[in-house]
Amino acid sequence: MADRAPAPLSPLTVQSLGSGSSGNALLVEYGATAVLVDCGVGIRELGTVARHYGRALDSLDAVLVTHEHVDHIRSLGRVTDGATPVVASAGTAKMAGIRAERHVLAVPDRPVSVGALTVWTLPVRHDALDPCGFFIETPGGNLTVLTDLGCWRDNLADALRHSDLIVLEANHDLEMLHRGPYPPHLKRRVASDVGH
Repeated sequence: MADRAPAPLSPLTVQSLGSGSSGNALLVEYGATAVLVDCGVGIRELGTVARHYGRALDSLDAVLVTHEHVDHIRSLGRVTDGATPVVASAGTAKMAGIRAERHVLAVPDRPVSVGALTVWTLPVRHDALDPCGFFIETPGGNLTVLTDLGCWRDNLADALRHSDLIVLEANHDLEMLHRGPYPPHLKRRVASDVGH
């Protein structure tokens, strides 16, 4: 009997459904497993864009939440009306009002399995109660997602080094911030080590 070549691995795919102050959401798929990372986009737009990529919101395996700011959780209650688990830190779950029966605790150094994904929590600096990023491992590649990263932390280096894809929310421009319309207190917040 001739040796068969191994079956090709499914690709890891990542689609941005929104990024920026108006709302953040990423659709991450590997094989039959699909998760949202954040769901800060309005529910109609979120559903429309997800359907464009062939995914219904009620077929998600989980929602991973980085932190409780509205541009990251705007549609969380609508997306998780059914039995969709929400992976979040304890502080984020508390501040976002995530119900205990839906909450899957995200803790550094303790991975969470979601279908074919292994999800690691990455603590970050931001002005939220318990913000994080995520390192997602799959047989088809690894992904790091970092949003609202106030400043660099050395704990992130290992995840980035082992990633095939890195998604950063990178919409910060210091010159635009200083010349823009924000009041001085908001400019200081955004430019701080726990800002953006």
